[in-house]
Amino acid sequence: MNKKGYDFILSKLQKVQAGQSFNSLGKSEIPEIVITELLVNALIHRNYFIHDSIKLFVFENRIDGEQFKVTIHRPVLN
Repeated sequence: MNKKGYDFILSKLQKVQAGQSFNSLGKSEIPEIVITELLVNALIHRNYFIHDSIKLFVFENRIDGEQFKVTIHRPVLN
Protein backbone atom coordinates (compact mmCIF):
# COMPACT_ATOMS: atom_id res chain seq x y z
CA MET A 1 0.00 0.00 0.00
CA ASN A 2 2.74 2.43 0.92
CA LYS A 3 4.55 2.16 -2.44
CA LYS A 4 1.34 2.40 -4.47
CA GLY A 5 0.09 5.39 -2.46
CA TYR A 6 3.48 7.07 -2.66
CA ASP A 7 3.72 6.58 -6.43
CA PHE A 8 0.13 7.79 -6.88
CA ILE A 9 0.75 11.02 -5.00
CA LEU A 10 4.07 11.67 -6.77
CA SER A 11 2.43 11.15 -10.17
CA LYS A 12 -0.10 13.90 -9.40
CA LEU A 13 2.38 16.52 -8.17
CA GLN A 14 4.29 19.04 -10.20
CA LYS A 15 8.07 19.26 -10.28
CA VAL A 16 9.82 22.52 -9.42
CA GLN A 17 13.37 23.53 -10.32
CA ALA A 18 14.13 24.88 -6.81
CA GLY A 19 17.44 26.44 -7.81
CA GLN A 20 18.60 23.45 -9.85
CA SER A 21 19.94 23.68 -13.39
CA PHE A 22 17.55 24.04 -16.32
CA ASN A 23 17.93 20.42 -17.48
CA SER A 24 17.39 18.82 -14.06
CA LEU A 25 14.35 16.67 -13.34
CA GLY A 26 13.30 19.01 -10.55
CA LYS A 27 12.01 18.26 -7.07
CA SER A 28 8.50 17.39 -6.01
CA GLU A 29 6.52 20.44 -4.89
CA ILE A 30 5.83 18.64 -1.59
CA PRO A 31 8.88 17.15 0.15
CA GLU A 32 9.08 13.34 0.12
CA ILE A 33 9.17 13.19 3.92
CA VAL A 34 5.75 14.88 4.05
CA ILE A 35 4.29 12.31 1.64
CA THR A 36 5.76 9.48 3.71
CA GLU A 37 4.30 10.91 6.92
CA LEU A 38 0.90 11.30 5.24
CA LEU A 39 0.89 7.61 4.33
CA VAL A 40 2.12 6.50 7.76
CA ASN A 41 -0.60 8.58 9.43
CA ALA A 42 -3.16 7.06 7.07
CA LEU A 43 -2.20 3.57 8.24
CA ILE A 44 -1.95 4.40 11.94
CA HIS A 45 -5.07 6.53 12.29
CA ARG A 46 -7.45 4.69 10.01
CA ASN A 47 -10.59 3.06 11.36
CA TYR A 48 -10.01 -0.68 11.17
CA PHE A 49 -13.69 -1.40 11.87
CA ILE A 50 -14.53 0.02 8.44
CA HIS A 51 -13.63 -2.58 5.83
CA ASP A 52 -12.64 -0.25 3.03
CA SER A 53 -9.45 0.93 1.41
CA ILE A 54 -7.71 4.17 2.31
CA LYS A 55 -8.61 6.80 -0.25
CA LEU A 56 -6.35 9.71 -1.14
CA PHE A 57 -7.64 12.76 -3.00
CA VAL A 58 -5.19 15.10 -4.70
CA PHE A 59 -6.67 18.54 -5.38
CA GLU A 60 -5.05 21.61 -6.90
CA ASN A 61 -4.27 23.12 -3.50
CA ARG A 62 -4.25 20.15 -1.07
CA ILE A 63 -4.12 16.40 -0.52
CA ASP A 64 -6.92 14.90 1.59
CA GLY A 65 -7.56 11.44 2.90
CA GLU A 66 -10.76 9.59 3.65
CA GLN A 67 -10.97 7.58 6.92
CA PHE A 68 -8.27 9.74 8.50
CA LYS A 69 -8.33 13.46 9.08
CA VAL A 70 -5.31 15.04 7.47
CA THR A 71 -4.91 17.76 4.88
CA ILE A 72 -1.62 18.70 3.25
CA HIS A 73 -1.79 22.10 1.55
CA ARG A 74 0.12 22.41 -1.70
CA PRO A 75 2.12 25.58 -2.33
CA VAL A 76 0.78 27.95 -4.95
CA LEU A 77 3.09 27.93 -7.97
CA ASN A 78 3.22 30.98 -10.19
